[in-house]
Amino acid sequence: MSTMGPAMSMLLAAASLLAPAVAFADVGPRPVDLSVGLGPGWNLPADVDSPNSASVRLRLPTGLTVEPRFELSYASESTDTAVGDTTDTTFVFGVSAELRWPLMSRGPVDLIVSGGPGFQYKKDDPEGDDNATTTLSFALLYGIGVEYWFGPHWALSVTGYNPIFVRSSSTTDQPIGDASKTATTLVGLIYDPDVAVFVHLFF
Repeated sequence: MSTMGPAMSMLLAAASLLAPAVAFADVGPRPVDLSVGLGPGWNLPADVDSPNSASVRLRLPTGLTVEPRFELSYASESTDTAVGDTTDTTFVFGVSAELRWPLMSRGPVDLIVSGGPGFQYKKDDPEGDDNATTTLSFALLYGIGVEYWFGPHWALSVTGYNPIFVRSSSTTDQPIGDASKTATTLVGLIYDPDVAVFVHLFF
């Protein structure tokens, strides 16, 4: 009777670590084929009845998911004062690309690790002339979250995103003279997550 050598034992151990996530997803209601998920989302804090983001996810049979994200929002705040009304507005446009991987599963719940780049354009325009601030930001993010499968077509995900690299530049209009400009750069491993909640329907 032959015995398994040390080399073969190490090879099998490595293969078990590198096995696709579909091995974890065999139990529970998850898509088994290539599928596309569509759904609304909330970048917290946000009102439950007012989703402020939208998402499309392409999920491969292995569980690896590609998510190009899109954000478009406009907010207006009006204030009545003794001298008149004031209105402040904020416009946000953002796009990002994210890879999501189910690291492990427990029943219908997956532990997700993710990462990818993102870009955002934001304009804050307080009441008055020549005082708007425009901010352009580029970031590399990583995320940790959970994904709950209601069935093979429905999933609820909660993910906390943290920056690895952020580059931001702001321009503020001035009534007289040139606009003022500032730029900041952040590099580091930080855990102070921005939380996003999404509900997806997979086809």
